[in-house]
Amino acid sequence: MARERLRVEGGRALFVRPVVLEPNGRGEMLLAGDISFLLEQRPGGAGWAFVSEDSTFGAIIPAAGEPVVVPAPIPTRLIGGTRALAREDGGWDVVFAQVHGYTGRSRPFTVERLWHGVLDGARWRRLEPVPVPAGDGDTLDVTHASALLRVGDTLFWAASLRRPGVDATTLFAGRGGAWEHEIVPTLGAGYPRIAHADSLGLVLAVVGPDRTLPSDGNSLILWTRRPEWRPYRKLVPSSREQVYDPWISLSPGSEVAGWVAGVEDSAGARTEAHAMWGRLDQGAPVAVLDPAVRTYGQFAVRPLEPAAGVRLWVLAHVLADGRTSELRIVQESGGAAAPLAAIPVSFPAGFVAALPAPGRLLVAGAEHDAEQRMVVSLLLRFQVDCPSP
Repeated sequence: MARERLRVEGGRALFVRPVVLEPNGRGEMLLAGDISFLLEQRPGGAGWAFVSEDSTFGAIIPAAGEPVVVPAPIPTRLIGGTRALAREDGGWDVVFAQVHGYTGRSRPFTVERLWHGVLDGARWRRLEPVPVPAGDGDTLDVTHASALLRVGDTLFWAASLRRPGVDATTLFAGRGGAWEHEIVPTLGAGYPRIAHADSLGLVLAVVGPDRTLPSDGNSLILWTRRPEWRPYRKLVPSSREQVYDPWISLSPGSEVAGWVAGVEDSAGARTEAHAMWGRLDQGAPVAVLDPAVRTYGQFAVRPLEPAAGVRLWVLAHVLADGRTSELRIVQESGGAAAPLAAIPVSFPAGFVAALPAPGRLLVAGAEHDAEQRMVVSLLLRFQVDCPSP
């Protein structure tokens, strides 16, 4: 494992509270988040000073050489809910929200505008507004929105819509620079996720109550168009466990679902990381990836595939004292989860993980240096030898 602070031009340090770490297939990674700033060393080594607090979006981390700062197209403090997806041309499609202007340190949840941009390296090749629902009192929750999904020439993205008297999901679709949206009546559900299957078309996975029951909690329910949007299958019933922050893929050979599980039994209440793969239905076996996991609200149970038929998860495991955590890497093995490594590092601002190239794993988090009075992004690089599944 190699450990390094994120330094950019001129030896400056960059901090990004991580939300996105997306490879472009050419060995480069886009690191982006909802808080980002530059620091430089004061003369004489007397600590660090802000260079820029409101004009950085993140960084491009190359396979070799110095990372490059991505400038923020709007003030950084107004950016929320960033999502990115690699393009065939080596760039990235990026969707992010612009929140209303505010004072103080607490960013509001209300979205003023949505933006779609195309990044070409660190340069914004295109930036265009995305129309949003315009009802009185509408609130779009981009914090828990889906990842981006590309199907053919269309880019999809979903977010929960809070409207007076109605809680629903807004499904966005962009093609050729034109965007449209539709309201799916998911009735109080949250954590919308989108997937695609050849047999079902576009699938919407949401966490919410099963309305066919007199009472229900956080079940994981799949919706499909038939031709209207309707519940199709309950994947995880809340009678077994409460579901939070799910992840789902229905790509052929990569069918997998994962979620943060709120479990309560004779051993007490706890938060676990669960997953199922292969046959995705209520009767499929569930693997416990981690029996005590810490989450940061950003796809905590998202799998990585370093080789065909091999899945890894990078998780924050809570230690016995209940306060500190360590990084754990686990692998799917014979229908269960096998630990591969435990790294004594804790990321107080969360972390993201991705595979920049075959056999390489990159984890981006943050490190607080009390002595130097700075917080800076920390990169952990791993060489992954992929054992057979």
